Amino acid sequence: MYDSGGAERAASIRPLLTGKPDEILKARSRAAVLDLKYGRRRVADPGDNVQLSIYALLAVRSDEEIQEVTCQVLSPYFDFEPFTYGRAELDHLYESVQIVINSLSDPGEPVPGAHCQFCPARLICPAARNGAEKAALAKVAQLPSGEPAADLLRQIRRANALFKEIESYYRRLLEREPGAM
Repeated sequence: MYDSGGAERAASIRPLLTGKPDEILKARSRAAVLDLKYGRRRVADPGDNVQLSIYALLAVRSDEEIQEVTCQVLSPYFDFEPFTYGRAELDHLYESVQIVINSLSDPGEPVPGAHCQFCPARLICPAARNGAEKAALAKVAQLPSGEPAADLLRQIRRANALFKEIESYYRRLLEREPGAM
């Protein structure tokens, strides 16, 4: 698995994890993943550690009897609280990974939603644009109630966020180049 590290490191790709777990202990329906860290730089806690979550996922996928995996970082310099994943959590993580892997060959059409606010492509995204147009041009003879009202309000919020982003873009453009428009 790789992390591009953003635009500032777009030219280089660095691995999220390499090698293998330092130790995996199994006893009946439980397992423990131990990761030894001797460096003086603190790593992420076991519950937030991507490397350990992947190791836990791999442990559960390799043995159908395992129902829970406890992850622990062992360090002479830092104390870490162990974190335990349940089988359902790890199965859900596996399904999420499968969705991502499957989407690599066919990403499909973008689906607008609350996540659009974090997307750097929201200004050029056809799905975001269509949602904004739908909300802006809605021919509402009577205001809906219930779930249709909630949908309309979500569309309006996304459209407003998109419009503000467009305004912000042009404001920055005019600050840089006063005669640009």
